[in-house]
Amino acid sequence: MATSLFLSLELIYLMNWLIKNDKSRLRVLIKHALDNGLEAELVSLENTENFNIENADETLYKTFLEFLTYMEDALVDNLERKQKDHVIQGELSTQLKKLNVRNVNVRTLLRSVKQTRDALAKSADGTTKASSEETKKLLLKKLLQNWHPSKNDSVN
Repeated sequence: MATSLFLSLELIYLMNWLIKNDKSRLRVLIKHALDNGLEAELVSLENTENFNIENADETLYKTFLEFLTYMEDALVDNLERKQKDHVIQGELSTQLKKLNVRNVNVRTLLRSVKQTRDALAKSADGTTKASSEETKKLLLKKLLQNWHPSKNDSVN
């Protein structure tokens, strides 16, 4: 079977990073697979007298390709999600700098920012970016929803 296989640079870097930085999780993943059926499949394979590697060549290649394709797709999805999160965080930071939040309780502020970020991430389809005005309106709405003034707060 003469075929070519191309791997993206990002996927190769992911594999390199996993080997260098996360061997323990890979080991746990492999152990999990062995404990949940892989070991039985391997034993069954060893006990098969008529196993012919040439007949299984295409199936093995397809499995290998399917695994690498899944890894590539998962990597791309996560990179896109991270990029979207950075854009949202940047927009939120810009809007927070414009607001006078000195007198806002830190817990209220953090909860509101998190809710705004989650709502923007959920509403974005990856191609549209929330406008500054939409982000500002949503942030202010969340601040008002989470604000519970005490009787000691001064009124402007």
